Amino acid sequence: MERNIRKEKNHVGCALRLVITIIMMILCFHMPAGSTITAEAASTSVKVLTVGKSYNVSGYAKVKSSKTTVATAKKKSTKKYKVTAKKKGTAVLKCYNASGKLVKKIYLIATNSTSFKYDTSAVTLSKGSSKTVKATAQSGCTVKYSSSKKSVVTVNSKGKITAKSSGTATIAAQIYYKGKLLKTFKKKVTVTNAAAGTVTASSASGSGSSDSNSSGNSSSSSSTSNNTNGITSSSGSAETASTAPALSVSYDTSAVTISPGKSVTAKATVTSGYKVAYSSSDTSVATVSSAGKITGVSGGSATITVSVSYNGTVKKSLTKSVTVRTYRLSSSSLSINSKESTTVKCETDAGEYSTSDTFVWSSSDTSVVKVTGSGNSCTVTSVAAGKSGAATVTCKVNGKVTLTCEVTVNKAYVYRVSDGSVSISGGKQWSVALYCENVSDEVEFQFSSDCVQVTGIDGPTAFYDSQNETNAFYTRIRFYGRRQENCNLYVYLNGSLFQTVTVEVTSTDSDYLAYVSWRKGIEAKLWINENVAGLTDIEKISMLVANIYNKYGYDSSRSSAYCFSDGQGGDCWAYAMLACDVAADLGYESDTVRMSSASSQTHRDARIYMNGTYYIVIQTGYVYDSNENPVGYGNVTEDMRGILKNS
Repeated sequence: MERNIRKEKNHVGCALRLVITIIMMILCFHMPAGSTITAEAASTSVKVLTVGKSYNVSGYAKVKSSKTTVATAKKKSTKKYKVTAKKKGTAVLKCYNASGKLVKKIYLIATNSTSFKYDTSAVTLSKGSSKTVKATAQSGCTVKYSSSKKSVVTVNSKGKITAKSSGTATIAAQIYYKGKLLKTFKKKVTVTNAAAGTVTASSASGSGSSDSNSSGNSSSSSSTSNNTNGITSSSGSAETASTAPALSVSYDTSAVTISPGKSVTAKATVTSGYKVAYSSSDTSVATVSSAGKITGVSGGSATITVSVSYNGTVKKSLTKSVTVRTYRLSSSSLSINSKESTTVKCETDAGEYSTSDTFVWSSSDTSVVKVTGSGNSCTVTSVAAGKSGAATVTCKVNGKVTLTCEVTVNKAYVYRVSDGSVSISGGKQWSVALYCENVSDEVEFQFSSDCVQVTGIDGPTAFYDSQNETNAFYTRIRFYGRRQENCNLYVYLNGSLFQTVTVEVTSTDSDYLAYVSWRKGIEAKLWINENVAGLTDIEKISMLVANIYNKYGYDSSRSSAYCFSDGQGGDCWAYAMLACDVAADLGYESDTVRMSSASSQTHRDARIYMNGTYYIVIQTGYVYDSNENPVGYGNVTEDMRGILKNS
C-alpha cells in the first residue's frame, strides 16, 4: 500500500510538471523574439557625509530627502541639487527623472567624529591568548570581522581575537549599510611563542626611490618571499642548529612620502638563516613586494612591517611609516557661461608635488568644453557661443588616480554690433545697431567727426534674436554721409566702450555743400548786425538758432537731415546739428545729448563745450547750463530778437 501511495504522488507530480511546462510554452510562443521579462527598479547607492558638509547630486530633474532634519536637497540649477547633512542619522535621497519616475535611491548617512570607531593600534598576543576589540558603528549599520590569516589568529562576530600560532595577521573590521561597504578598519596582530631567542638589531640607510621627493633603502641581499616568510640572507645557507645565531638587522625605518603609482625600495639585510617577510597595514593605500619595493596606491597612510623570524618564531619586527599623497581637484563641479574660461588645479593636502608626477587632462565632450594646459593646472573653456551643455573634465595622476570635475555651461547672450565697418557715399543713409539681452541695457553712440549727419536713434526695440535663440532688444543709430572723410563710431554699453566701428564717407553730398553755404551766409549777415556784435559766443549761437527756427523749417521731404526751407518748426536732430555746426564755426567742440527732461528716447539737443563748462541749446535757441537749469536767450531783449528775426 505504501508503494501505491508513492506511485500516486509521482503521478500527481508528473501531471503538475506537465501543466507548468505547457504554460511556459504558451508564454514563450506569445513573447516577441529576443524579449525578456524584467522588473524595473531604481538603482541604489550609499553616501557618507559629515554633518555640516555638502555635495552636489547632478543629472536628475528632482531630488527629494526622506528626512529633512537629517539631510536637505536644495535645487541649484537645472538637474543639479546641493545635498547638506544637518544632523547625525540616515535619510533616503530619492532621485526622479523628467517624467517623474524614481530612478535612483541614495542612502545618505550623516556622521560625526564618533560615528565609526575601531582601535587600529597593533597588538602582540602570546599563543593561545585572546583579546576583544569591538568596532563602534552608527545605528542601522552592521560590522563584519575577518582575519587575513586564520592559521595565526581568528576573530568572531563579537570582535574577539584569538591567537592560534606564531606569525602576523591583519584583522579587518568592515562596516556595512544596506549591504554596501562604508568603511574598513585594519589592525595588525602579532602572535609569539612563549620562548623567544635573544636578538640584536642595527640600522643602515640606502637608496633606490623612483619618487624624487621621497627616500628609501636597498641592499645587496635578495628575497624569495612576497608578504610571507621568505628567506633573505647576506651569505651562506640556512642554519640547521636549533639555537638561533646572533641576529643583525639592517633596515631604514625613516618615514617616506610617495605619490600614487610611484615606488620606493626599502630592503632589509639580516643574518644568514633568518627569514624576512614584508607586509602593509593597508594595501588600498600602499603595497610592498617580497623585495621591499613600496608602491603608492591611493592617498592615505600605511605602515610597512618587516618581520624577521627563525624556525617559525618571530625574532624581530620593524616598521616604516608611508604617506601616499592625496590628490584632489580644486573644484568637483563648476558652472561657467558660454565663451568663458576658468582654471582647474590638481592639489594635494600638503600642497606639494613630486617632480616625477604626471598629469593628463581630458574633456568628455570637446564640443562643449575644451581643456588646455600641462602639469597640475589646466584651463577649461566653453566652446559654443550662446549654447548650454555639460561635460566632465578628467585629470589622471601618474596613470593611477582619476579625478573628475563636472562642468556646466550656461547659455549666455552674445552682445554684438551689426557692422564692424561702414562705407557710404555723401547723402546716403546708413544705420548701425547694438543687439542687447535686456531692455535696461544703456546704449550710447558717439562719432569722432561731423563728416556724418545723425538723423535719429531707434530703440530699445524688442525682437527675436535667431542667433542666440531668444527674445532680445536692439538700439540703432541712423546717419547720412556729409563730406568725404574717415571717422569712428564709438558704441558704449552700460557706460563702457563696447566696440569701435570705422566709418568711411567716400564723397561729399551736394546738399551738404549747399547747406554749408546757406548757413555761413546767415552767420555772416547776423555777426555784422550791430545788435549782435556785443554778444557772447553762446548768445550768438542761441540767437542764430532762434533766428533759423523762426524764419525757416526743417524740410522733411528732402533726402538729408540738414535741409531747411521757408516755414517754421522742424526736427530736433536737424537743429541740434545746426547748433553744433555753428559752434564748430566759432571754434568750439560739441556733441548731441538727450536731456533728462526729454520724454522721447530719440530726442537730441546740442551740447557745446566752452571754457571748461558746457551749455545745452535746444531747437528754439533756448539755453540750459550743465545742470540742465534754464539760462534763457543769452539775456537778449525781445526787441533784439525781433530785429534778428526780421534781419
